[in-house]
Amino acid sequence: MKNDKEIFQKLYNVSRETIQKLDVYHDFLLFFQKKTNLIGKGSKEEIYLRHFADSAKIFYLIEGLLKGKNGSKLKICDIGSGAGFPGAVVQIFMDMKNFTNRIDLIESIKKKCNFLELLKIKINSRFNILNSRVEFLNKQ
Repeated sequence: MKNDKEIFQKLYNVSRETIQKLDVYHDFLLFFQKKTNLIGKGSKEEIYLRHFADSAKIFYLIEGLLKGKNGSKLKICDIGSGAGFPGAVVQIFMDMKNFTNRIDLIESIKKKCNFLELLKIKINSRFNILNSRVEFLNKQ
């Protein structure tokens, strides 16, 4: 019987490099979960087929826009990013598909931003983290 990671990898045609990033993400999330409540206790065993898969689905919903005429100008943000779902995973998939866009992860809780900052370094990602409530962000 296949494990969740293998099922996820087949369903979403994930490269070896991308699955390695997701493995690091998975392990770091479980480590950080011990001191910061990032995900529900009941979903710790379902990270690939629940959190990563749900995030991947969102990526595929926006992929057509990214491939479109003005896709490189598309601004994407994840409001209330928490553990980085879907934003960090969407960035991983954008990188896998060689899109130049960078997603903004907006999170008001500092300890969750700390997790995201460390995650960004661990997986060598390009997402931007904004420690703010969205209503306080300057409109641009």
